[in-house]
Amino acid sequence: AVPTTPAAPAAGAPAWPRADAAATAARQRATVSGARQDKDRWAAPVAREALARVTTAPIGTATHRFLGMSIPVAGKTGTAENPGKEPHSWFAGFAPADNPQIAFAVVVENAGEGSTVAAPMARQVVEAYFGLPLTPLPPEALPTPTPQP
Repeated sequence: AVPTTPAAPAAGAPAWPRADAAATAARQRATVSGARQDKDRWAAPVAREALARVTTAPIGTATHRFLGMSIPVAGKTGTAENPGKEPHSWFAGFAPADNPQIAFAVVVENAGEGSTVAAPMARQVVEAYFGLPLTPLPPEALPTPTPQP
């Protein structure tokens, strides 16, 4: 199949792909594919480094949650808006950052920001996986009991 859009005729392209268009598109995909592989060679290490800095750089959003950790963790904090309620907290990552053995995601509904709630829990996931003592959760990461009627 050859991708086409409603705007194709405006650009002078046929509205309906033909066999010759399919052959041309296949050659173009091969060229794009090669370019994509070149980009991936540098993009993946850059992304890994950026994710590692989330837990290690002075301005990393989760640095304070992973201080003193013997296993380097790479990840991303997140806060999903939840209109009228507390936001959903999440942290997704992998460890060790330099030789991943575990990938994980922690999502806590109606709990607050990712660096406040999910990141400390993610630290415990990594600690448990590698058989390390669990770091106590900070008070702000502890679940709040749901009011009962």
